[in-house]
Amino acid sequence: MATTVENLLHNLKGRGVRAGDVVACGSTMQRGTAVQWLACRKAGFIPLFLPPERRPENELELSSLANAKVHFGFSNECTCNVTPYVDYDPLLRVSGLTAGSVIHATSATTGAAKLVVRNQEQLEAEVRKYVRRTGICETDVVLSTAPIWPSFGFGSAMLVCLKTGAKLVDMGRVLPRKILRVCESTGVTVLLG
Repeated sequence: MATTVENLLHNLKGRGVRAGDVVACGSTMQRGTAVQWLACRKAGFIPLFLPPERRPENELELSSLANAKVHFGFSNECTCNVTPYVDYDPLLRVSGLTAGSVIHATSATTGAAKLVVRNQEQLEAEVRKYVRRTGICETDVVLSTAPIWPSFGFGSAMLVCLKTGAKLVDMGRVLPRKILRVCESTGVTVLLG
């Protein structure tokens, strides 16, 4: 995974993305979201995680609200596409963004997606809380039925696994009929949802 992160960083930096820039991230895979997060953390980019099933007009609206410089799409561990946004304003900065921050699009249960900014201290406190309450450790195999691009799956599954060394199972698209088969074949010890 480290080589993939380095390749993606090289691609983004070659496109003029610098520390502190907001980068819209989209991936259909949990592994892709993890790689995007690690690349953003390493370079000081602020990730804006977008839902994989987003509509183009919603992506543009959310990316414009966050003043994202580029869209960083990740379709498999070898393919990354970087698309600049034409309405990026280098003088505009979203308040509250600091190194280690993340921006999540909400689930849009009210009819319109909104953005939530979480800083590094909030993320670290959340991870400590999840580890304490779930007892997840390096010997666990974790399957999240919740997607990891919004805040719950991002913190409870991906960040906890990165912190503890637990294995995060990527089952691709979550289909109820696949869950039991994936649990049995991978030895899942923790099921989050």
